[in-house]
Amino acid sequence: MSKSSMPKLIIAVLSITAFSAGLSEFIVIGLLSQVATEFGVTMPQVGLLVTAYALGITLGSPLLTVLTLSYSARSLAVILMSLFSILSAGSAITSDFTILLMLRVVAGAIHGAYFSLTSASLPTVTDSRQTPLAIALMFSGLTLSMVLGVPAGMVAAVHYGWQAPFVVISSVAAIGAVLLWFVLPATFGPAADVTGRTSVFRFALNNPALIRPYCFTVLAFGGGFVFFSYAEPWLTDAAGLEPQTVVLIMGAVGLGSLVGNIVGGILPGKIGLPAALVTVVIIQVVGLLGISCTVNSVNSALCLVLWSVGAFATAPMVQGWVITDAGKSDARISASLNVSAFNLGMSLSSFIATRQIAAHGILYLPLTAAFMVMLAIPFCLFHQRASTLR
Repeated sequence: MSKSSMPKLIIAVLSITAFSAGLSEFIVIGLLSQVATEFGVTMPQVGLLVTAYALGITLGSPLLTVLTLSYSARSLAVILMSLFSILSAGSAITSDFTILLMLRVVAGAIHGAYFSLTSASLPTVTDSRQTPLAIALMFSGLTLSMVLGVPAGMVAAVHYGWQAPFVVISSVAAIGAVLLWFVLPATFGPAADVTGRTSVFRFALNNPALIRPYCFTVLAFGGGFVFFSYAEPWLTDAAGLEPQTVVLIMGAVGLGSLVGNIVGGILPGKIGLPAALVTVVIIQVVGLLGISCTVNSVNSALCLVLWSVGAFATAPMVQGWVITDAGKSDARISASLNVSAFNLGMSLSSFIATRQIAAHGILYLPLTAAFMVMLAIPFCLFHQRASTLR
């Protein structure tokens, strides 16, 4: 199976599975109020569902990656997506909030390992010049889950209960697992590494320069989630918008994230990676400051969309950066650590937001988010200096 004959079909299937994983990650943001009422918990407590999933990815992705380096990428992709389907079905039927939290942690771990595996394996079925765009197209499934899945899931939850989106997630993941079995070639992914249990330590020692992109990821992508983790209650309570309007806004945010994802696959090739990184950080900061300045106005929605473009443009850029810099032998671990960095940033930001709400309320979350994103700028400059020296 040549690199020119099958990539489109492979990427399409990977996008479908990314859709189910992305919907699982982001739908809870649109269901916080409903789930809190269902289980009789407070808003800070229900926000832990976001934190738990991100934390599961952060800790579980490197662990599962190291433990499964001896498995072929094709078989492992099918296994992980099948398990993800089962866990999502469990989330739909549980009536205990603690169990739901535990299921979110484990599902997050599988999510992270799956994204690490597939993004690191894409270079084996695509031309090297097309790899950044291929990663962006695969990630478009995740962003499409925000464009279509989140608003549709919120509507379904209103009519059929908060469990309905998880039934859909489980079904799509199951279909995706079957399709993966048929479309992925046996040569998908780098060769299995039977000595991989110690590779993560060797990788960390041999690639200290990759700390820069990981730190950038934590701040530039994760920082905005100080606000976005509580976007739905903020738009309802602080901006005073009707729930129906909030659903439309979340759909618009998803569209912005899709645009950002494609921009992230194209922009580095046009202006270079360092300039592209600086650009998306500035876009985010402008959007977040605009949200704070236009409170009580539908203009908040436009600024939120602007933030989503900048935030989701970072994902394919940095994932391609770390995979390329790490080299083929360490691509899985490098991708895994960067996926962990994405979700470490989200988890940290969600925790900060929860503490800020408890102490000072929800109003100033956009300002805190803008500050965290701005902290990523030095890492852009450091990378630019390194690139110049080379």
